Amino acid sequence: MNMKKSIRWLSISIEVRFYEVDSYGIVNNMYYLSWFEMGRFAIAEKAGLLVDRFREESLAFVVLEAKVRYFKPVTFITKIECQSCISKVEKSRIKFLHRIVNSVTKEIMAEGETTVVLTRKGTLLLDMAEWVKFKINQYINEFQGGVEND
Repeated sequence: MNMKKSIRWLSISIEVRFYEVDSYGIVNNMYYLSWFEMGRFAIAEKAGLLVDRFREESLAFVVLEAKVRYFKPVTFITKIECQSCISKVEKSRIKFLHRIVNSVTKEIMAEGETTVVLTRKGTLLLDMAEWVKFKINQYINEFQGGVEND
């Protein structure tokens, strides 16, 4: 993944929970996906997409694909943050890039990407509702400063 420095990534602090750690003291790999989800929700909140209108119009973003690359183990005492950004918007799909970063050393512990698609009543939409597209573009232009090309 080619990660430019000019894009502003949204960063959230993650507190490793005891049940995420295995008997070796290392976070189980499956929890990285939940941290990525927290990053996506933080972006949705900042973009103004966590609103009743989503429910009223029976809209939902559903994960289509997820990838994770692990570099260093995260332990119970590791202070981490999830950094996320939007890398691509196409029709009803949004691709996000994510990094799990050690908050103290700034080392990248893992990185990945998730792709979500917009559905209405469980059916894939060919394109996003205009108001959703507007909110996403507004977020990309006003907060993020463009898209991250991978």
